[in-house]
Amino acid sequence: MNLVQDGKYQSLMDGRLLVHDVEAADSYATYKCRVLHTLTAATATSNTARIIVHDPRERVTPRMVTKSSTVQLSDASPLVLPCVAHAHPPPQYRWWQERGGEKIPLSTTSGSVNRGADVGVGRSRGREGVLLLDGLSHNAEDEAIKIVCEASNEAGRATMEVRVERATPVTAHIAPRVLVVDAGGVGVLKCQVPGTRPHSITWYKDGHVVTPAGNIAVSDGGSTLEVRGVSRSDAGMYQCFVRGGQDTVQDAAELRLGEDQAQRSGLIKVKHLTSPEKVENGPVTRHQQIRCHCP
Repeated sequence: MNLVQDGKYQSLMDGRLLVHDVEAADSYATYKCRVLHTLTAATATSNTARIIVHDPRERVTPRMVTKSSTVQLSDASPLVLPCVAHAHPPPQYRWWQERGGEKIPLSTTSGSVNRGADVGVGRSRGREGVLLLDGLSHNAEDEAIKIVCEASNEAGRATMEVRVERATPVTAHIAPRVLVVDAGGVGVLKCQVPGTRPHSITWYKDGHVVTPAGNIAVSDGGSTLEVRGVSRSDAGMYQCFVRGGQDTVQDAAELRLGEDQAQRSGLIKVKHLTSPEKVENGPVTRHQQIRCHCP
């Protein structure tokens, strides 16, 4: 997951939007999300959402909106951990890592803090209740760590625990990248996923899910896609989406339609001449040798 922010708003790449410092004026705004298909450039827009703002008169003890969970941290991308609580007055947030009975504070300032290998979570940064963990400096010896978020105000406090596990990145590669198959032939694409991490594979053609049926077969646990009797309708862009844990990766390849056998040989089919017939350059008699050229 990644993080996009402009001060008041933080957009998480999993689709969530965080709105900081909510005030009465925010109740007049409307929100929509739009998704973009990276291959086809097709877009889709969600329904409209609004924020209902309450103005409590009494103190309210913090109540966690985000829940305790187990997440996986990889070297491929940072991990965004939001910590959100309802409370009045608005709560203060702090994060720490529990290690050997010790509470090691984690920074959520706008800067970047390098905690070093001993801490095990690498660099951490964010805003208020949002923590951004950088997997590149995670202590490889730690298979899992526990970090805690606390929200507190003068009325009380609440905590949320997150177990962070070390994850091996999932990668995918389709071979060949460009597959040219003659009309009527057989085309085979292989989605290669290194490692032994459990995963699932889904094939797409031109942005639509491929269902094994007719001349299309999927085998080897989903890693091999076979197209038999290739025709013009089978040409296009093919993707394999690999899902492993919370990671989803994809790769793409193109299937192009080649030529039929007659076109490949550069010949055209001529009917058997049983009597003198006329062609473009003059009459042709039976048993006469002719040469045909396919430009």
